[in-house]
Amino acid sequence: MQSQSRALRALRALFGGMAAIVLVGAAPSCGGSTAAPGTDSNTHWLDQCQTSSDCGGLECRCGVCTAACAVSGDCTRFSADAVCERTCASEAPSCVRRVDGGPGPSECPTVITSGAACDSPTLVCPTPCVGGFYSKRYCGTDGRWVAGLGLFPCGPDGGTPVDGGSAPQEAGTKEAGAETCAPEDAHDGLNDCAQISGYAWDGEDCVALRCGCTGADCARTYSTRRECETAKAACFAARGISFSCETSADCTYTLTTCCGPCGPLQVEDMRAMTLDSIGNWNARACSLPVACQPVCVNTAGTLGSVCDAGHCVIRDFGEFMHCTAASDCHLAAKDCCACGALQSSALVALSNEAAYFTSSACPASCPACPGGITSLAGDRTDCDTQSGACTHIYGD
Repeated sequence: MQSQSRALRALRALFGGMAAIVLVGAAPSCGGSTAAPGTDSNTHWLDQCQTSSDCGGLECRCGVCTAACAVSGDCTRFSADAVCERTCASEAPSCVRRVDGGPGPSECPTVITSGAACDSPTLVCPTPCVGGFYSKRYCGTDGRWVAGLGLFPCGPDGGTPVDGGSAPQEAGTKEAGAETCAPEDAHDGLNDCAQISGYAWDGEDCVALRCGCTGADCARTYSTRRECETAKAACFAARGISFSCETSADCTYTLTTCCGPCGPLQVEDMRAMTLDSIGNWNARACSLPVACQPVCVNTAGTLGSVCDAGHCVIRDFGEFMHCTAASDCHLAAKDCCACGALQSSALVALSNEAAYFTSSACPASCPACPGGITSLAGDRTDCDTQSGACTHIYGD
């Protein structure tokens, strides 16, 4: 079982994408709780948390361990680059890390492709600034560039590119094709129901049509969201958003809208896309003032992202996650025959790997995998006995 709160978007922008993608159990609300007694609190600063008891004397605010502040001077005890900023709309300012982006170390290559070979383990390099955010690549111990360390605001105000990058093109520009990206005249049917009858392009996104379709372009609608996303790939790419993938490690998920509904999320409430797309998606989804409910938890449950035939999609892992004890659950690779130390986004907590791989049309046998599957980040699993589903607990 995987969980995600409304604080997720702010966490991704301020603390990093993968660090905020999935929390275990009920995700914390933005109204942090009273700090619990602990020791060596500075070592827990910006650690992922569920409650303040995880923070060694700090508070769990919007899913990370930090402290309230009035000015940036209150935060220097944590780091020289710590600043006092608001992390959630409903939360008082907290101590966070200022990351301005800009040129990386001189060893950083001009172009970095996830999975490509690298020869400087532990080297961290920024990506170009797009839409006010940049992410990072790091050279892993296996000699390959790894993506997904986070999404960080560019420039001191968190929105001005500092490295020569530029915000993505608007849909409808010459690069994307004005005619292709123009809104389609296709809207919900006349009846009021929840049944999805197809998808249409509204100039911004592929939206679900319910109870049939009205409008001149109903004949141009799509039977699935994936079909629409593929057809409008150039429109999304013009805004720095991509659904194309090679492996599940390339994919993650976020809320379809800025706030999302309270309670358990459904497939339509979530969008799977590449790790590098999250910042651009969230920036657009929350581009207008939105009054999210201050105390509200939305949970992904057994839903997660996978790479299916080159496209990031949402999948329900529930039938493979049943458990009654922690010993029932294990980390498994999302992709057939994957082996070795993998990124968190490539892993899932399962109790019945054999049935999952059969359902994924994996080959009957894979090459030997000495050492089995492990997590690069030190992830582990547990069993949520309330829901009876395995949970994926993310490491550092």
